[in-house]
Order: sequence, then structure tokens, then C-alpha cells
Amino acid sequence: MIAVLVIAYASDSVRNLLRTIAGETFSSSVILQSLWIAVAANLILAACILTLAWFVCIRSRRDKILSALFLIVGLFLLLSPSLSLLLAPFIRWPLPFGFPLPDSLLFHVAAFVVAIGIANLIVRR
Repeated sequence: MIAVLVIAYASDSVRNLLRTIAGETFSSSVILQSLWIAVAANLILAACILTLAWFVCIRSRRDKILSALFLIVGLFLLLSPSLSLLLAPFIRWPLPFGFPLPDSLLFHVAAFVVAIGIANLIVRR
């Protein structure tokens, strides 16, 4: 799970960097690179998420602690934009992974992590 989240965060960072460079230079090669990297990142993350779901729901034993861990981590990442705005008067430091926007890959992977946790709770062996 951590590896998939790291891949999503890294691909978001690279995509944002290439968008910034493309906006500054208006170079067609940078724009094409950013499009190809976005496609490659989506394909890699799809394969990683499917592998993670297969491993957690089918290959591992049914463990409620594992499902709860997936639910807690995924919900924390999904709710972190709202929580950071809600708790802004009390917390004076930024989140360590930044502010996941709803169109970021990290946000989508967090939603799938929650879905994997729910599926692992529901699935029967």
C-alpha cells in the first residue's frame, strides 16, 4: 500500500513539474512528454492497484486489522483536504504529503485503498 501511494505521489509531482515547465517554455516536446508520462503513470498505477487488490482480497488471509488499516489510511488521505481546513486554527504545520487535490492521482489511489479495505471486510472465503 505504501509503495502504491508513493508511486502516486511521485507521479503527481512529476506531472505538476512538467506542467509548470510546459507553461513557462511553451515547448511542444515538454507538452508531449507530460502527456506520455500522464498515460504511463495511469497505466502503472492501475496495474499496482489491481495487484494490491488481488493480494489483499484473495491471497492474504481475511484480517480485520488489515482492512481497518486500509480504511484508516485511505479515509485520512481522502478527508485530509477537509480536515486541514477544519483544523487550520489548531494545526500550524502543513501535511507531510502536501494537499491532495481531487484531480490528483494520490486522491484516486486513496479512494481505491478505501474500496480495497471495504471489499476485504465484505469478501467471503
